[in-house]
Amino acid sequence: MKVAIINADRHNPANDRLHMAFAESLGFQFSQYYNMPMPVKTVILDAQEASTGLSDGSYDMVAVIGADIPSILLKSDFQRFKAVPTTGNSKQVVCLLVQKDDKTLSAIL
Repeated sequence: MKVAIINADRHNPANDRLHMAFAESLGFQFSQYYNMPMPVKTVILDAQEASTGLSDGSYDMVAVIGADIPSILLKSDFQRFKAVPTTGNSKQVVCLLVQKDDKTLSAIL
């Protein structure tokens, strides 16, 4: 699975660890769901590249770290899922976007 990550907090030294932990956790959950290894490969992109890649199928999912989804990703052909930590901290939000017609991935999320 290919996941594009958009992280507005680019200067945070913990970003690499955050992105790696996110990919490992997501890969583990998908592997459990499918009962087979499901590696997740991530790439850090800007919003334009991520939108294009999600639209043309280059990426299966886009993860936006932070509460603000770039306007280019607010297309009606993308399904959006919002994950908020149990602490309720609205600054530590992750939004996951998939193609609206990808019913399998939407159902899993």
